[in-house]
Amino acid sequence: MKNSIFPVKVVSVVIFLIILGASGCNSVNQENYAKIKIGMSYDKVVDILGKPESCDSLMSAKTCKWGKDPKTISIQFVGEKVVLRSASGL
Repeated sequence: MKNSIFPVKVVSVVIFLIILGASGCNSVNQENYAKIKIGMSYDKVVDILGKPESCDSLMSAKTCKWGKDPKTISIQFVGEKVVLRSASGL
């Protein structure tokens, strides 16, 4: 008789990963947006929101975007510090 525990464990892990992906893993939300403060470092923002979808730089300024339309957070940095933030669809 075969041991049926292995397939149950695999199914449990897959279900857990699906639930994890569908729940709190999305960092683009109102709660995290509220944590972003003027003067905060780029590294601290990445700790909160994760890696940005894109960043555009011009001299010492850069604008980074998290999320995908219509739910996005955009943050402008000068010298690696937050100077402006905006959100859409949260």
